[in-house]
Amino acid sequence: MTRFDDALADDEWQQTLRQQPFGQLIAVGPDRLPMVVPAHFRYDDAGFIELHLRRDNPILPLLMEEPKAMFTTLDAHVYIPSTWNGEAGLPSEWRAPTSYYASVQITGKVEVIGDPDGIAQILQRQIAQMQPEGGYGMIATGSSPYGRMLAAIRGVRLDIEHVRSKFKFGGNKSDEYADAIAARLLERGGEGDARAREHLLRRRG
Repeated sequence: MTRFDDALADDEWQQTLRQQPFGQLIAVGPDRLPMVVPAHFRYDDAGFIELHLRRDNPILPLLMEEPKAMFTTLDAHVYIPSTWNGEAGLPSEWRAPTSYYASVQITGKVEVIGDPDGIAQILQRQIAQMQPEGGYGMIATGSSPYGRMLAAIRGVRLDIEHVRSKFKFGGNKSDEYADAIAARLLERGGEGDARAREHLLRRRG
């Protein structure tokens, strides 16, 4: 990582966690190889993320045995072809492709939550974030529409202790270069291009 790719402030990586609520939970497996589980999550401004998994998910015993984990998320990842990349006047044979992306990796202590009321609260907060338009039933223990489902679920809370983030959007290039890439991203209009262009222009200040 170079200083050009560092987060400009804590709010930059925090905003990525707010806007990209899907990632991968990683724990160390019994054979010392990592176990990776994809999941939606919710970032809380108090400094933690929370999510839920089925109670038979094989990562849960690992988290209970060693209550530490990593969570990663990735946003605005796009391919920058060699024909785009490079300062004006650079011969084409000296140009190389690159990638733009925002990545956040967080690590910290983990709590596995088995209490049905605690699980219901996590689910309520998650669905309120993911489905703000409503249309879902009350999430609570007992005879609620979700009541019987809670027994099959476990909550996971990861308190953020360390953050590694990278915002790779040509920060070491000239304004002329950035303008040219931004124009090409707008013209291409592929998946992720709008978000990458947003990061590129924002980080120019």
